[in-house]
Amino acid sequence: MAGPRMDLWKILVMGMIRLNCNWDYDKLQEIVNNHKTIRQMLGHGMMDDDKTYPLQTMKDKLTLLVLPKKGNRNKVELEEETAEEYTRFKRKLSAVESGINGLENHGLDRCPDHGIDGFKKYVSLSVLARTLQIK
Repeated sequence: MAGPRMDLWKILVMGMIRLNCNWDYDKLQEIVNNHKTIRQMLGHGMMDDDKTYPLQTMKDKLTLLVLPKKGNRNKVELEEETAEEYTRFKRKLSAVESGINGLENHGLDRCPDHGIDGFKKYVSLSVLARTLQIK
């Protein structure tokens, strides 16, 4: 069975978990396919146990996530961060950070709603407010 569609939310959540926990893709795959709370963060319900993420799909999609690492880098990380595609995406990072700052100024600095559904609703409204301000 093919894995579930990897939208930007799922890529962001998985990428942040992988980087912050310093896990390899095998460990990340095990957690996102089996951990109940992580699966809820990814938007899965109680009846979505049959939807899993193939290892190669995760590797392909998560390489699109560009988050510079602070501190010392090992040889592999240094090679990744000097690749042409990585530097191209890294140049766009300041625009993304500017957008995040704009969202924080439009109410996303705190989320009074509880749960993943409330969070997604609040993020959507903040993005809408920011978009209306830009136009």
